[in-house]
Amino acid sequence: EFSAFVAGTPPKAQKKVSKRAKRHMDEAGEIVASFCEEFHPARVEPTADEMAAFWDRCYGFKSAHLSAAIVDQLSLQNGAEWQPRLRALCLLEQCFDENSKAPRLV
Repeated sequence: EFSAFVAGTPPKAQKKVSKRAKRHMDEAGEIVASFCEEFHPARVEPTADEMAAFWDRCYGFKSAHLSAAIVDQLSLQNGAEWQPRLRALCLLEQCFDENSKAPRLV
């Protein structure tokens, strides 16, 4: 899903999602949304401790669920504020950092 977002291609047809998978997607979405939308007004960029705590909370989630939640945060449908998008981009940056605890989402 994240690759389709980056490439600008339409997402693949949705498969029927089990209740358990739906619950995991919703939970991943809530964790990503709270991380991106709750920040100190004077410091938007997340600290190393905030990032580590976020990835600890996400341990065990499928990368597809996390990437979908990050795509939702980057979507223009979530309002015009730039701060949550910056925090979502910080998450993506860590996904490409070889020394990070973050999962590979692509």
